[in-house]
Amino acid sequence: MSFQKFLHDYISYKLSSLVAGRKNYDAWKKRNYSLKSVEIKNKKLAEELEAACKEKESFLTYSEFINIDQFGQHGYHSVNKNFGATANCAYWPKALAALCKDKNYSEVIEVGPGDGSLAVNLIKAAKKIGCNVLWSGVEKNSRLHDVIVKRFKKEGISKNLRQISSSIKEIKINSPCIVLFAYSLDSIPPEIFINTRKEISFPNALIGISVKNRILREIVLDKKLLYRRNIELDNGIYKDNNGKYFDISGWQMHSGQRAYVPVHAISTFIDYVRRVPCESLFVVIDEHRPSLFRWETGHLGLPKDLYAHTKDIIDIDLEDAYENAGKNLLYFPMYFDIFLKLLKEFGFRSVKYENEQRLAKNLRSGSWSELKGLCATYAFIASENSMKSVDNFRIACP
Repeated sequence: MSFQKFLHDYISYKLSSLVAGRKNYDAWKKRNYSLKSVEIKNKKLAEELEAACKEKESFLTYSEFINIDQFGQHGYHSVNKNFGATANCAYWPKALAALCKDKNYSEVIEVGPGDGSLAVNLIKAAKKIGCNVLWSGVEKNSRLHDVIVKRFKKEGISKNLRQISSSIKEIKINSPCIVLFAYSLDSIPPEIFINTRKEISFPNALIGISVKNRILREIVLDKKLLYRRNIELDNGIYKDNNGKYFDISGWQMHSGQRAYVPVHAISTFIDYVRRVPCESLFVVIDEHRPSLFRWETGHLGLPKDLYAHTKDIIDIDLEDAYENAGKNLLYFPMYFDIFLKLLKEFGFRSVKYENEQRLAKNLRSGSWSELKGLCATYAFIASENSMKSVDNFRIACP
């Protein structure tokens, strides 16, 4: 959350308290902290969500809801061709090609490659400097698989396309490689954690989604409901249904405050770290949120709509996002401090980071000019991994 937005919300809250007293404060708190209940405009998507609820104990976790909202039969990607393409094709292909040659990597695995534009330009740039790169892609949007194959064929580089799949489990890995996350980690939906206690504390419940007769309702998922999904949250320790534990006990939250914690993005990254040889190199390019103000009372890590704002990308309105489910391309930027600390906890002995455009310039030895209208975008290069076989990870409060 930007300082400008924080200041606006804080002043609004203070003025409402001074001008109208307790009554207006209660209205402000209800508007900002209450569980949401709205009617979904997209009738077919609402029916799809309701059917999913019936299959899953009458409710969805927030991440399950977002996956249908974005990738369902009637979700965003079913009708939209705008899939989140970025400007990195202008400067990262040569940078990655130089990195492959300098570090002697001949294979690249790209996570969330979209239509394959970056991959094609990377391979062409590598060929120009005498480096032959084999490329594999993991793209959840299966509708783009054929698009990628056709793009490689059109450019006459089909031999460089090793594999395209929807899961890392399907990718064959024979040697150390570069694993590339280019604006893809923040597309993995989080879970919503909430503190339902009256006092400041770590989160003690999750928020889930229930849909019936087109009415979407947020519901509090206590221990009993979470147990139905083989999920646990006890004393600030969250266990997902894959057996990974995440310690979020350091997140001290106000009563009713929610946090969109990227447990699934972190879990996905862990899976890749474990899947590839330890000599592999990870390149992560993403937008990141700045550190929090210690007195922050607003919700943490709210989703953003990629195409709603071009000059100042801000957090979305929650009720509007639910009401217009399937219409917005949502993403969830991670807090910078969280990701940096996690890279070190994962066992990477070498971690470098920089403004992503500047780092690309340094790798390819070229000029650069900062793109306008972007938030804090960074590139991380992590290597020399010594990750231990542990399933307990601490997610520090940003």
